[in-house]
Amino acid sequence: MYWRHRVMKRIENEETNLYVVEVFSTENGTILGWSEKEDVWGETIEDLRQSLAWMLEATEQPILDEAELLQRAEEIEALGADVHEVGIEALGYEGSEEG
Repeated sequence: MYWRHRVMKRIENEETNLYVVEVFSTENGTILGWSEKEDVWGETIEDLRQSLAWMLEATEQPILDEAELLQRAEEIEALGADVHEVGIEALGYEGSEEG
C-alpha cells in the first residue's frame, strides 16, 4: 500500500478548487482513500523540500474528481462490496486531465 500526492478537484460552497491531497492506493494504483487536504510539513528543511517535490510531481498526473470518486464508492457499497477491498478503479475511474 502506498500514499502518493495527487491533485484533487473539489467543489465547496459552489466553488471549484484544486487541492494537493495524499491518495492511499495499492501497488497497482487502485485508490482506496485520500486525505482531506495536504499541508506541507516535515521535521527538517530537506523533508519540506521532498514533500514539495512530490506535490509538484502530482501536477503531472490526471486530476482526480472527488465527487466522481465518492459516487464510485457509493456504487461499490450499493453492490454490497467493501470499497477498501475493491478499490475505486473497479468501476472504471481514471481521473481527468482537466481542472
